[in-house]
Amino acid sequence: MAVLDDIGTFLTNQGVVSTGWTLYLGWLPSTPDLTISVFEAGGYGTPDDHAIENLQQTIQVRIRGQKLGYEVARTKWQSMFDALHGAAPGTCIYAMALQDGPTVWYDESERPNMTAYFKLLMPRS
Repeated sequence: MAVLDDIGTFLTNQGVVSTGWTLYLGWLPSTPDLTISVFEAGGYGTPDDHAIENLQQTIQVRIRGQKLGYEVARTKWQSMFDALHGAAPGTCIYAMALQDGPTVWYDESERPNMTAYFKLLMPRS
């Protein structure tokens, strides 16, 4: 879980994981509200522009708000996006968003969920 740990630490250090928000790595329980979760999301098996020196991992970051709390969740999603897109968190050389806005849905408890996918360029070990 080194990649997830790196992303979690980075988001915490950037102030995205702040008072009232809980961070989960690799899973998300049904409670509490106001969560940020990071999941591995596959990757790319093709060579990159760096002569196959790097891995191309993808992650999903998910923001979950409170019941009917779209604006708060959207603001948190934007702070996560702004912090992570173009950054070099932990062992990652570069994080690039694969979308410009959130994918949004409401769960069974009427809580907004917003996700974004990022491609991570990482050195091969």
